[in-house]
Amino acid sequence: ISGIGAARAVVSCEDITDRKRGELLLGLELTVARCIACANTAAAALQSVIRAMCKTQDWDCGRYFCLDETAGVLRCAESWGVPVADVQQFLQMSRGMVVRPGAGLAGRVYHSGQPLWILGSTRGGEVSSTALAPETGQNGACVIPITAGEQVIGVLAFSGGNVREPDDRMLQTLHSIGSQLGQFLRRQEALDALRRSETRLRVLNDLASDWFWEQDGDFRFTQIAGYSAFGTVDTLGQTLWDLPNVVPAGVGWAEHKSQLTARWSFCDFEFAIVQPGAKDVYYSICGEPVYDDMGAFAGYCGTGLDITKRKRAEIALRESEARLRALAGLTPD
Repeated sequence: ISGIGAARAVVSCEDITDRKRGELLLGLELTVARCIACANTAAAALQSVIRAMCKTQDWDCGRYFCLDETAGVLRCAESWGVPVADVQQFLQMSRGMVVRPGAGLAGRVYHSGQPLWILGSTRGGEVSSTALAPETGQNGACVIPITAGEQVIGVLAFSGGNVREPDDRMLQTLHSIGSQLGQFLRRQEALDALRRSETRLRVLNDLASDWFWEQDGDFRFTQIAGYSAFGTVDTLGQTLWDLPNVVPAGVGWAEHKSQLTARWSFCDFEFAIVQPGAKDVYYSICGEPVYDDMGAFAGYCGTGLDITKRKRAEIALRESEARLRALAGLTPD
C-alpha cells in the first residue's frame, strides 16, 4: 500500500479440504469404472477394483465375498493386499473362508444391505476376532454391499489402520462403486453361463447321442435329457454305480472311478441294465469334465448311446461260435 513507507499484502485463506476430497473420490469412481471396462473376467475386475480402492484410501487389503446360492453362504472369492507379511498371511488364511448371512461383519452387511465401519477406537466385543481386520494387527474395517438392482449379490470387505469416519460424499461414492461392480458381475455371470451352455452344445455336436446327462463334482446326476436309459428309476442325485441293476461291461467300476477322479475325458464306457424276466439292454456313454468360471472342477457332462442291438448281435455271435466249437470238440481259446 503506497504512502505508508512499506510494502504490504492482504492474504485470504480458504479451506478447500472438502473440495479436494470430493475430487479424489470422483477420481476413484472413474478409476473403478475404467477397471471394470478393461476387465474381461469377474476375477480381473475384482482384483483391479480392490487394488484401486486400497491404494486410493490407504487401506491394507480387501476381500470379495460372493453369495453361494446353493449353500446359502458367502465365500471369499478374490482378494488383494499390500506386500506385507502379516497382510499376505491374513489373505492366505481367508481363501475359501465361509460366512453365513447375518454372521460376522460381511454377513451383517449382506443381510442389511448397508455399509459398515469399524474404527480402531470403536472396536467392541461384538466384533468377531475372525471376521476382518484383527488378523492384520489393525482394527479398522470398511465393509460395503455389492448390488445388482435391489439385490445384494456380494460384499467387499477392506481392512487397515487408516479407515476414517465416512461422510455423505464417501457414502455416495461407495454406493456408486457397489452398484457399478454388481451390475458388471451380474452381466459377467450371464455371459459365463452362456459360454458354458455353448461349450456343452459343442460337446454334444461332437458326440452323436441318444441322450444328454450332467453330473456334479461328486459324480451325481443333476440332469438327464432326451431318451431315458433308466426307465422310471429316479436317477437325479445318484451316481451311475449307485443305480440299481447297472452292470459295467468290460472296464469295471474301479477303473471308471479312477478316470473320473483324475478328471479325464472318456469315451465308450459301456454298461448293461439287467432286467429281470427280460433281455438286458446296453448303453455306451462319453463324458467331458466341466470347470466353472474360477477354474474349479464342477462335474461332468456327456452323452449316452443305446448300443443294445450291436451288443446282442455280438453276444449271439459268440454263443454261435461256442456251439460250433463244442460240436467240433474244440476247447475255447
